[in-house]
Amino acid sequence: MYITIPRALIVHFSLIFSQAFGLQECLSDRPGWPTHRTLHVSDKIVVGKYDDEWASALCCVYTHVEVSSSIDFPILELYDGSERKITGSTFSEIASDAMGKICVMSMGSDDCSENSECVDSAFTPADDRAISEVTFVQSADPIFSGELEVVSDDPRFVWLESPLWSTKDNYLLFSDVKWEDSSNNTCGMVWKYDEEQGVQEFLRCAGLAGPGNPPDNLPDLLEAGPNGLIWGWDGEDDLIMCQHGMQRIVRFDVGDVSVSGDITPNRVTVLVDSYNSKKMNGPNDLVLVGEDLYFTDPPFGLQARSTGGSLEHVFKVMPQDGVGVYMMKGEMRNEAPVTPTRVLDLSKPYVEGPNGITVTSNGNIVVSITNFTDPRVEVYSKSGDSWSLSQRMETPYRIEGNFSNFPPLTDGLTYSSDLELLFVAGPGGIYVFSSVTFERLSFLRIDDLTSNCEVGGGYLWITANSRLLRIPLADKKGSTPSSDANRYKQIFW
Repeated sequence: MYITIPRALIVHFSLIFSQAFGLQECLSDRPGWPTHRTLHVSDKIVVGKYDDEWASALCCVYTHVEVSSSIDFPILELYDGSERKITGSTFSEIASDAMGKICVMSMGSDDCSENSECVDSAFTPADDRAISEVTFVQSADPIFSGELEVVSDDPRFVWLESPLWSTKDNYLLFSDVKWEDSSNNTCGMVWKYDEEQGVQEFLRCAGLAGPGNPPDNLPDLLEAGPNGLIWGWDGEDDLIMCQHGMQRIVRFDVGDVSVSGDITPNRVTVLVDSYNSKKMNGPNDLVLVGEDLYFTDPPFGLQARSTGGSLEHVFKVMPQDGVGVYMMKGEMRNEAPVTPTRVLDLSKPYVEGPNGITVTSNGNIVVSITNFTDPRVEVYSKSGDSWSLSQRMETPYRIEGNFSNFPPLTDGLTYSSDLELLFVAGPGGIYVFSSVTFERLSFLRIDDLTSNCEVGGGYLWITANSRLLRIPLADKKGSTPSSDANRYKQIFW
C-alpha cells in the first residue's frame, strides 16, 4: 500500500525537524517572488557546525533547508515546484551540489553573482578546510616552501580528481567525476586552469566522450565522469583518459576539443574497454611505463543513486571476476582497442580496491588501496616473471574538525623522479614518502577528503573534495610524473 503525503504536510513537519536540528533559518524570499527554493534533506543526515554555515550560504541565494523524515534522497525544489535530484552522503556534500546547480540556472546565476559576498561571509573566515600544517615526520628537509592556497572553490565543482600539469603550455587539467549535465546525468567534466583565464570548462560530459552509446543505467550512476588523466605517447597534446561512465580508457588530441567543450566522437580512440570478453570494471588511474600503459580497474565508478552509493553493491555487480592492475602493450596502440594483461590480482573477499598507481624509476609498482578500515599504499617488486608485495606504507592520520565523520580515504598519488618523492592523497591530507626507502617524510594536513595531487610549475597541486589547492615546493625542479615518462625505458621487465 502506498500513502501519498501532501507536500504542505511534509513542509510543516520539515520545519519542525529543521528547527530541532538547529539549522540556520532563512529570513527572506527572493525579491519579487512570493516564495523561495527549498532543499529537502533526510533527517538521517548528520548536522553540525559546518552544516549551519552551509545552510546560511544557501539562504544567501534564497534557498531554505528543510529536514524531513519522509524522504530518502535529497531534492532541490524550485520556484515553479519542479524538482532536481541532488547527490551527496553528508549535508555539506548535498549543500555543495545544490549550490552548484543553483549557480548555473538562469535566475540562480544572478543570485550567486549578486550575493557572492553574503555566501562568502556565511563561512568562518578561517574555513577549517583551508587551515593546514606541515608536519615533518622523518626529515627536517624542506619539501614545501609556503602556505597552502585555495586556487578555486568554484561552485560548479562537485568531486575533483586527477590533476595533470602541462609543462609546455603552463596549464592544469583536472577531472570532475560527479559533474552533471542539464539532464542531471553525472557525465563529468574536465576543467582547465591557468593563471590568466582562471577556471574554464575544457571537456563537457568527458566520461562519455567518444564513440558508442551511453550506458542504459546512466541516470542512476553517481560517478559517470572521467577520472585518471595522463599525457600519452606523443607528448603533451596527446591526452589519455579513464572514463567511469563508459568503463574504458580513451585517447585524443587536446587540439580536437572545441572552444565550447565538445569533441567529435570519431576523434577519440578507445584504447581499452574489455578483458576476457567482459567490460572493464571502470579504469581509475594510469601511468605510462616506457611504451606500456599500466592502470587500475576498481568498480568505484559503478556507484548508484538507487543504492545510496553503496560500495558493497558495486563489488557485487562489477563485470570482472576481481580487481587489479592491468597492462596494455604500447606497441599495440595503433590496433586499439587492445585486450590488456592482468599484472596484479588484488581481489579480496571484502570491500577493497586499487585506486591510484605509479611506477618508480627502480621499477616498483606503487598502488594506493581504498579500504576504509585499512587505508594504505602498497609497493610491488618484480622477481623473474612474478610480482610480490615488498612494502606497505601506512596512512595513519585522520580528518579532524568539522569533517571528522568523513571516511579515511586513500586515493590518488603522484611520483616525482627528480625529487625521488611519492605524494599520496590520503586520510587527513597529503603524505610524502621517499621513493627510495619508502619512509614517510612529511604530512600536509588538509582536513577534507583529499582525492589526488600532481607536481608541476613549482607547486604541488591538490584536488580536495570540491576545491583545487596548491602549495609551493621548496625544490622547483620537480617534474610531472607524465612529462618524463621516457625515464622508464631503462627498466627491462
